[in-house]
Amino acid sequence: VMAPETAVYFRKQFDLSSGKTLKTATIALTADNSFDLFVNGVLVGNNEQWTDVKEYDIQKLLKSGNNLLAIRAENLPVYHTNQGGAVQVQRD
Repeated sequence: VMAPETAVYFRKQFDLSSGKTLKTATIALTADNSFDLFVNGVLVGNNEQWTDVKEYDIQKLLKSGNNLLAIRAENLPVYHTNQGGAVQVQRD
């Protein structure tokens, strides 16, 4: 079964405790075929090469209280492959 040639959207809302300081906050991401990554409405990065995992430092974009990670992933017709991807978020 082939994945549809379309864009899909992922959103993850989370809360950081007031007064909590993060030492690090990174996200590693790839998607077949492409993605756009947003943190709190700011475009952090994008990629059109699904075999490359991109890592981004998002610490400065996070704030006390409510935060939002959003990803737009798109399956392009040229490759005719199944849509997939991987996300890893790390924070200390």
